[in-house]
Amino acid sequence: MRGLFLFCLRRLPFGAVELLGAFLGWLWAWLVPVRHGLMLRNLALAFPDKDKAWRRRVMRGCARHFAIMGLELLWLPRMDARWQERHVRFTNAALAHRLLERGKGLIGVGGHFGNWEVMGAACAGLGIPVGYIVKRIHNSWLDDAVNNGRRSHGVDILFTKDAGRGVLRFFREGRLVAFLSDQDARSQGVFVPFFGHPASTPRGAAVYTLRLGVPLMFVSCLRLPGGHYEVEFVEVPLEEDWTHCDEHVTALTARYTALLEERIRRNPEQWFWMHRRWKSTPESL
Repeated sequence: MRGLFLFCLRRLPFGAVELLGAFLGWLWAWLVPVRHGLMLRNLALAFPDKDKAWRRRVMRGCARHFAIMGLELLWLPRMDARWQERHVRFTNAALAHRLLERGKGLIGVGGHFGNWEVMGAACAGLGIPVGYIVKRIHNSWLDDAVNNGRRSHGVDILFTKDAGRGVLRFFREGRLVAFLSDQDARSQGVFVPFFGHPASTPRGAAVYTLRLGVPLMFVSCLRLPGGHYEVEFVEVPLEEDWTHCDEHVTALTARYTALLEERIRRNPEQWFWMHRRWKSTPESL
């Protein structure tokens, strides 16, 4: 049955996939109150100046966005070069090639904002070798469907249990390695401001940059009206005296976290509000 669903979904035109996702998002927002309370609490924490009606509109937009994205993820193998040419535009595309010329690989740090899967496929379509570090999905059928979709674009997959040496191999191969650094990292992270509150944030991107000298850029992929996307590359500047120490790792992590927050503020419905981002506090660890 699942195989039949995937078969049928991948034969739908892209517009129909978006419509189906929007319908599922409507069901989630209005009839299936899963994680609604968490999303509204997170929005109240991040936007205390906004009223309840605004937060509910953003919550419904978030449900719609991620329902569509879930189907797009399964439709990923259909996003070929012709589709990308029609639907994806880049801001500062030459930056990635320029940074990769340094010969140390490249870190693309971002968050669960917009559609990061489209971004990976589109980067590979530009001739940029891409590597993902991902967690296994508990459902093995879904895990295979998602990761095979990524591989169909030439994205190399590294599972978190193999990440130690595997990341170094990716850098040696001259890959753009994607880090989504916006989920609660508990005691393994560093606390940096996020919407005015301390948030435990993964430190891996900053550590590799400061320890190994791997170039770092901020990446995002914004959903635009009409089934289009804008992929943005921004170089994250470093201070000349920064070294691999806790203070500078925290400062660099705060710097790219601030870039993400700026994008979320402009398009709040495209961020993952159903995650307990501020679950860890400095007092709790």
